Amino acid sequence: MSMIKVTYSSDISQSVGVGGEIVKSASEMRKQASTIFRCGYDQLKPPDGMTGIHLVALGDSEAYPMNRNGDLFPKEACVKYHDTFVKYGHVFQHHRNKDPEKAIGQIKAAAYNPDMHRIELYIWADNEKARDHLDRLEKTGEVSFSMAAKVPFDRCSCCGAIRKQAGDENECDHVKYSLGKIAEDGSQIGTYNDEPTWFDISFVGRPADRIAWSLKVASGMPEDIPICSSVKRAEIEGYVLPDDLVIESDLAVRKLGIMKKLAGAYSRMDSWIFGGAKPSGAREAYEFELRKLAGARLDGETLSSLRALDPSDAFAALGNAGVILDAESFLKYAFGPEYGKVVRYAGHVARRVPGIITEAVKTASCAGFCNCASYDPSCPLALSSPVPGPIREALSKSASAGGFSAWDAVTGILSAMASGECPQFVRMEKSADADADGEVSAVADRLARRYAMYKVAALAAALSGPACAGIREDDVIAIAAAQDMVSPSAS
Repeated sequence: MSMIKVTYSSDISQSVGVGGEIVKSASEMRKQASTIFRCGYDQLKPPDGMTGIHLVALGDSEAYPMNRNGDLFPKEACVKYHDTFVKYGHVFQHHRNKDPEKAIGQIKAAAYNPDMHRIELYIWADNEKARDHLDRLEKTGEVSFSMAAKVPFDRCSCCGAIRKQAGDENECDHVKYSLGKIAEDGSQIGTYNDEPTWFDISFVGRPADRIAWSLKVASGMPEDIPICSSVKRAEIEGYVLPDDLVIESDLAVRKLGIMKKLAGAYSRMDSWIFGGAKPSGAREAYEFELRKLAGARLDGETLSSLRALDPSDAFAALGNAGVILDAESFLKYAFGPEYGKVVRYAGHVARRVPGIITEAVKTASCAGFCNCASYDPSCPLALSSPVPGPIREALSKSASAGGFSAWDAVTGILSAMASGECPQFVRMEKSADADADGEVSAVADRLARRYAMYKVAALAAALSGPACAGIREDDVIAIAAAQDMVSPSAS
């Protein structure tokens, strides 16, 4: 569990000196800044088409008051975690952090200034994408921005209670009802953030509530100044955690790598099969030929036998044999006698998967697929019962027919060509909101997402199993990608 917290630059005490300064030359870069970042301007100089900005981000809680969200960042946390800005951060516009390709800049350097007790950044901003913000900064000397951080927990400044998410059972009444108010001992109630991971800087317009805030302060109405929780603000703004921060287990990281390779394989297969492009070189030509092995299917009897096993045992057996079920077979396995209820959607499911996986990779939103454990196999030493011999034999034959085992795939390609069993292909479908039949489309999308989760888990299992030990990982993924483009009439 964890929380996302968002802080606006206008939420931070002016005493911190939060703001930005455009740096166009070595002479404009203050000596102090060079000392802080431990490098000269030549190392921070942006490439053509970008502008360098020295930004003061936030101050530590030992030297400055809490921000308007009730958040405090201890000095130790600022010293230890300031580099996460560079490791995970991008520069976005108006909180649009879902797609890294829409970043309008990058964070080049981060440092903790021990004399000023604050975190400072050096960022590069794209001259075109960030034009309005750069113009405002150059003309007025002001730039409004927000920062997003992932925190695994926070700590009440009044009683020390730890909470791991908003509203959890350990959330104390101080944080729940009195955030920002004055406690009986005269201190202001807030939350310490001891392990922040910053992953976003967004340029924004002047916050809408800034005028009201200043009027209330000027009129002596501090008790009427609302505290907007940074967690709630992140929820309202629609912030999402990038995959690098939410995919933590070794298996999930492995799945993420597979998803990225799958997205690339989908793109290549699509351009070769439907776009008229030609493979470049012998390696790509061979990968293209592997599509002819994507039509293999398990027979109904074997699927029924697999249903008799515990699902995690069945997935283990499939992985050991190097078998990745196609979408139709997956639905037949999952629904069994009730397959008739979903047969109308089956033809749509596989053709949605390339778009679903590609979009997830593009927007760095693969966590739901990678962290899903529903389709992971059991450990070979923890099988609830041995896999029957007939099932192992049937799976082994299927693996060979599908090109997923350690054998000469060229033989399979030639056999498919000679027998006329090369599959026919169909291009992927659009997403649900683009279809005329909304009900069919919505159900197909949901099923496709579940199949995508299975597919990623199945590939991870197969690539770790004995059947795929003798073939290239990219070849297995190429066949799996082509599998989702096989025409329903050929299945």
